Amino acid sequence: MVESIRKINDLEYEIDFNNSVVVTMKIEEEFLEEIDKATTVLGFKNRSDLIRDALKEYLKSLNTES
Repeated sequence: MVESIRKINDLEYEIDFNNSVVVTMKIEEEFLEEIDKATTVLGFKNRSDLIRDALKEYLKSLNTES
């Protein structure tokens, strides 16, 4: 459920979905193309889901190394 919507500028909005937070980042176009290919190949619904899962796995790997 949407808690709030805040306009950042003419092209960006921040939407609060309960405990979720929107994170904006800049990446190179070639890297974005790789992410989009991986999203399709791995069966994710969208790139956000792929990036979220990749970050979770990376953080898990850091915690198991220590």
